Amino acid sequence: MSVFSKQWPEGVISTTGHPGEWGYEEGVLLDGMAAEWHATANGQDFAYIKAAVDKYVTDDGTIVGYKSDGLTLDDIEMGRAVRFVYRVTQQAAGEVSLQG
Repeated sequence: MSVFSKQWPEGVISTTGHPGEWGYEEGVLLDGMAAEWHATANGQDFAYIKAAVDKYVTDDGTIVGYKSDGLTLDDIEMGRAVRFVYRVTQQAAGEVSLQG
């Protein structure tokens, strides 16, 4: 079990600025987890990242909490996590969300 899944076992990262919402802080943590996954290939780390992203991306590719006109660091940072999960899984919802 990684340090991330010990600290946040439910895949919900409660951050100060945006508790449980699409936000910069969670995106930064997921970037760190992705770097760890690349180094270790620990399947639990990837499953955790995917679970964190899946709570925002619906089956039709809609991203809950994303504001297309905002173009903030919140959107960019979490968008990187969505792109990462899509590149690994090739799931259709991820592709749709990245095009929208």
